Amino acid sequence: MRTGGNLADLMDRLAVVVRDRIRLGRRMRILTAQTQMSKRVLIVLPFIIFILFNILNPDYMAPLYTTNVGNFLLAISALGLAIGAWVMNRMAVLKY
Repeated sequence: MRTGGNLADLMDRLAVVVRDRIRLGRRMRILTAQTQMSKRVLIVLPFIIFILFNILNPDYMAPLYTTNVGNFLLAISALGLAIGAWVMNRMAVLKY
């Protein structure tokens, strides 16, 4: 005890640090999983709505296929979904 301190106290502090790091790792995995689930829901939801609209009322969706403006809007929406998926993937990466 005179030269280096109490070994038991050192081991107790080390055990607390290890437990805290394990707890933090679990918390980070939970937050990352929540982000991934949100990403999947937000990406799939527009496709489901699009398919449902096509099934329920095809005449309502026909201008998207037959006009240039509709084709442009479909392309812009696909681009927006791709950018959104990329941004959500970047948000899910934790830097520590």
